[in-house]
Amino acid sequence: MVAFNTAIAFCGETYYTGNRILRADDILNQHEAPVNRERARFYRHPKPGFGTMRERDGDRMTRDFTLEKYSELLRALEVNYRIMGVADYLTSPKDEEFIAVLRHDVDKFPDRAARMALLEKNLGVRSTYYFRWNPKPGNFPKQEILETLRYGHEVGYHYENLSELRDKEKALADFKDKLAVLRKLAPVRTVAMHGAPRVRVRNADMLEGVDLSKYGLLGEPHISPEFADIVYVTDSGRKWTSGAGSVRDTLGKPVEEKVKNTDELIGLVKARKYPRVMVSAGPGGWKG
Repeated sequence: MVAFNTAIAFCGETYYTGNRILRADDILNQHEAPVNRERARFYRHPKPGFGTMRERDGDRMTRDFTLEKYSELLRALEVNYRIMGVADYLTSPKDEEFIAVLRHDVDKFPDRAARMALLEKNLGVRSTYYFRWNPKPGNFPKQEILETLRYGHEVGYHYENLSELRDKEKALADFKDKLAVLRKLAPVRTVAMHGAPRVRVRNADMLEGVDLSKYGLLGEPHISPEFADIVYVTDSGRKWTSGAGSVRDTLGKPVEEKVKNTDELIGLVKARKYPRVMVSAGPGGWKG
């Protein structure tokens, strides 16, 4: 049994991995993780049609759920909030009145996650990416995880062990094993459940009442008390939902308004109605 009994050094430098402490740079030095050249070229010289425009009422508007529209959302967040990832929110001082926690659940299309991570890096944004285990090849998407880490983002585990195994004891054992595999690629400090809308199981129930520090973890947004008062909005199914709008992907407080599209979310951001918000944008639904 792995013992996590050494103190974590925060500030984005040192993390648990197994029973040793490694820096993110140490992990990257163990792997060949060249930046995907095609992806890098894409952002230096965008392809024709990137963020395709459409005309409506004489105004030039970007299509929703494109990376260009996502860039607009990021710029609005940058102007009106301090943006940070999940682990940073748990560990850093919260002196600012307006804070936005930015996270990404990578359900599928990890290549799109790496594109989004590069886009955020170029805009000076740091966020958290939660990657799922892929059962067919039996691993995590190594290349995309290492790229995301190299771009300066936090990498976490998007777990679904309980919905797969339906037994808490077996699920926790599987969770521990897969967490150890992911920690060979990234210094995991937080995890977030997969909603699994097709089954009547809430994956976060597996970790309810569990001392997360025994797994070398700082927290889980869906159960950690630090997120109880945060306003949460997610783009599940390419629709912005909150509270009752999600089947199981809920946490904190819902927004009071019905958010029909990203432009309306940008409007809420600019209005600064909610001092603490978490925005969950799944990379798979955003096309470039």
